Amino acid sequence: YFTGMFVEQSPESVELVMGYGHEIGYHYEVLDKAKGDLEKAIKIFEAELNEFRKICDVKTICMHGNPLSKWVNKDIWKKYDFRDFGIIGEPYLSIDYTRVLYLTDTGRKWNSRFSVKDVVGANVNQAIEKMKSTDDVIRMINEGDIEQMCILAHPERWSDGFGAWLKELVWQNVKNVGKAILVRRAYYGKEGGRVCLCDDAGDFYMPTDEETVTLFGGRKRRKNVYYGGFKNLL
Repeated sequence: YFTGMFVEQSPESVELVMGYGHEIGYHYEVLDKAKGDLEKAIKIFEAELNEFRKICDVKTICMHGNPLSKWVNKDIWKKYDFRDFGIIGEPYLSIDYTRVLYLTDTGRKWNSRFSVKDVVGANVNQAIEKMKSTDDVIRMINEGDIEQMCILAHPERWSDGFGAWLKELVWQNVKNVGKAILVRRAYYGKEGGRVCLCDDAGDFYMPTDEETVTLFGGRKRRKNVYYGGFKNLL
């Protein structure tokens, strides 16, 4: 998946990846670019999608989740329908995660600990919270207990060069500190606000006074509740 800016600046890289037999998808961030203006955002989406289609036939899209933005890019589809643009699926909207295991390397952690926007509702295996390394992911795959899974990976985190790998490691750890602050602020709020939880059906709700969630250790967490969307960030 490539952003609209990338395909404009480096179409030859997209063609190279396509030449290896990979499907190309559109990694959109149009609500962020339009600062929440839906009409402007859909025009940006269509224009960038047309740029992609000068090179390849794009059938799937995937939102970009900027933790510093107050907009969630997939929310554009609350007003519009991506199928009107010849798109058949968006992983944050088109997959039933009660049946498909979702794994992401966001924050260099497979347990979604530092995910702010790229989250789903339910997950078929709560064991991901205990995953500490890629070896744990490989072990889970080899055990064969999970029939279907969706893996979100960022190529810059998998560099063969030590220098690039180290740079990404340091920078990601710095970003993780910032994400931790954002999540804690979302939980406490400036006026005592609480986190907005996501249940197994993928719906958000405000917890009762008795309900608490784990935010980087220490607090109790209600079983089978995933700390997904944060109200103060959306």
